[in-house]
Amino acid sequence: MVAIGAALALSGIGVTAYSLLRTPGWYRPPIIADAERQQVRDDLMLAQQQFTEGLRLGGEPFVYNIPQRDVNRWLTMRRGIYPAIDRLRSDGLEDPFLMIEDGCLTISGRTGTPFGRVVISVDVEPTVEDGALVLRAKGARCGSMPVPLGLGGLDSHFEQEAGEAWEGSPRMSGDLINGVRIDTKATWWNGRIDYRVLDVWIEPGVLHLEIESLGGRHTSRRDQD
Repeated sequence: MVAIGAALALSGIGVTAYSLLRTPGWYRPPIIADAERQQVRDDLMLAQQQFTEGLRLGGEPFVYNIPQRDVNRWLTMRRGIYPAIDRLRSDGLEDPFLMIEDGCLTISGRTGTPFGRVVISVDVEPTVEDGALVLRAKGARCGSMPVPLGLGGLDSHFEQEAGEAWEGSPRMSGDLINGVRIDTKATWWNGRIDYRVLDVWIEPGVLHLEIESLGGRHTSRRDQD
């Protein structure tokens, strides 16, 4: 009986270790061939231009769609597009990958451990509440195994003032367990046009934002000098 109990315990440990170290099947950061890199840049410029045109038209709010495929291609090429982008990240994750489905955003990446590099992921639900876009964690995993939300620093407080992250960026504060609050009002850098996020919802593969243009053009510090 002792031998059977020991065998079962070892089996359980083995299954747990496998689940923790296993790379989930859905985790597939894209590989961008050299011949595709300019197309990825062009797609990003087109997406930015579409947002700019929506703001300039004014009038009724418009829906801005953010496809999962495009976001992940931009993330893969982030250092070539925005060389300083990793200064905004303190999570230590490499090979970031975003999955959009089931009403939530799954943010994932690889991190080093004494046992090797593992994939960690967090399910985040976006909502609009009291003038803020709120990102709140609903679940977390190491490999394919669920882990408590309290692990991994998800309760670490995060705060950036308006304009600190990039020109026109909204104020952001909070933690992922209680909710990171992002002001719905911000200024778009291209044309420096004020806008407000009215609503957010998710369909498989696409994040939708309802945007209201508030008009107005602002003079940047660079223009004032």
